[in-house]
Amino acid sequence: CVYKEMLEGSPPFPTSLSLGDIAILIQNFSTFLTGIIIGFAYGWKLTLVILSVTPLIAVSGGLWSYCCLIIRNVHIMNSYNFKTVFKSSYENYNNILDIKTVHLQGCCTKTLGTLYPDIGCYYSVFFSVLIGAFSLGQASPNLENVANARGAAYQVFKIIKKPRPIDSSSIEGFKLDKLRGEIEFKNIYFSYPSRPNIQILRGLNLKIKPGQTIALVGSSGCGKSTTIQLLQRFYDPPQGQITIDGHDVRTLNIKWMRENIGIVSQEPVLFATTIAGNIRYGREDITDAEIEQAAKEANAYDFIMKLPEKFNTRVGERGAQLSGGQKQRIAIARALARNPKILLLDEATSALDNQSESIVQAALDKARAGRTTIVIAHRLSTIRTADVIAGFEKGVLVEQGTHSELMAHKGVYYALVMQQVMGFSGLLQM
Repeated sequence: CVYKEMLEGSPPFPTSLSLGDIAILIQNFSTFLTGIIIGFAYGWKLTLVILSVTPLIAVSGGLWSYCCLIIRNVHIMNSYNFKTVFKSSYENYNNILDIKTVHLQGCCTKTLGTLYPDIGCYYSVFFSVLIGAFSLGQASPNLENVANARGAAYQVFKIIKKPRPIDSSSIEGFKLDKLRGEIEFKNIYFSYPSRPNIQILRGLNLKIKPGQTIALVGSSGCGKSTTIQLLQRFYDPPQGQITIDGHDVRTLNIKWMRENIGIVSQEPVLFATTIAGNIRYGREDITDAEIEQAAKEANAYDFIMKLPEKFNTRVGERGAQLSGGQKQRIAIARALARNPKILLLDEATSALDNQSESIVQAALDKARAGRTTIVIAHRLSTIRTADVIAGFEKGVLVEQGTHSELMAHKGVYYALVMQQVMGFSGLLQM
């Protein structure tokens, strides 16, 4: 919820600060302080004279850092053919800088040599303070990153410190001895906390029988995904009630409830560990035999056994070593690992090609058996066999029935089917 609120309700967060920036900042300030200390130790009068022009030296250090940034972005200059322009500017700047540097060095040497006969002492003081002041200027870009990071951290900690209305680690609430999977939404009205003026659900009333498969359809933003988020208690509706087996979800132990709910989303999230390790995230105490059984139910067992290390094969970061269909089937196996009585399928096949979709869809059909299942799908061909299809429009449940009943009704579902049929026909003609 914190992450979602940051995305929905807050401005983009700067991410430019790194440990390297902090290290350089500390180094520059340490150099500045050390130079000043050495300067005062060897010649406080000269140090005071040089400190009077420290702002100018610091500005020159900042300009130097800016020039370094230009050199660092040379590939961008090449891509936009700016090389000639910057080359000319650099040569002009360099010529002027060389002349001014010679004059400055001459003046400083003559003046300081008069004040301090001891040339060794003069050089120690002069260069210590000069290098320190120059380092202070070089720290300016990093100071900007620190300021941006402070602003970002303020927003993050502000959200983290907000009181949590829903505590997923709470031990309060009771656990049912046996979960049948009957779900009911009663007069639900809901708006997201970050957008309180936009009503997402308006008077939702929906009852799902144990073991029934219900599909939620409608245009984007009509409240389908919000419905299953409310069921998982990511949010609590300000008005209305959601019950499981006749008990308000607010009275149930939230950890126990979520352990009995399996979810497969559109984009499967796999971790950089083995296949068995990813399936084990579904239930910590699962045995190896149960992992294999979950993989068989998800139609993943055959392709896993063809891999060199089988269940010990590492999937890579976010499952990069596997195809989209393989990742999705492992995600299904992970959901089935806890043997949930309630299964939520949120666009589980929409990101797959036709061949992978048919394989994953077969796995999902097998997983639905004996479970209360809520399906969200934009590919309406995947939900024709659902027991009930519920059509949403602007946060209101406007129709429900079987595929044939809703096609005869010619409402929201019929319009969506016709749009997809016409779109498919247009592709064939092309």
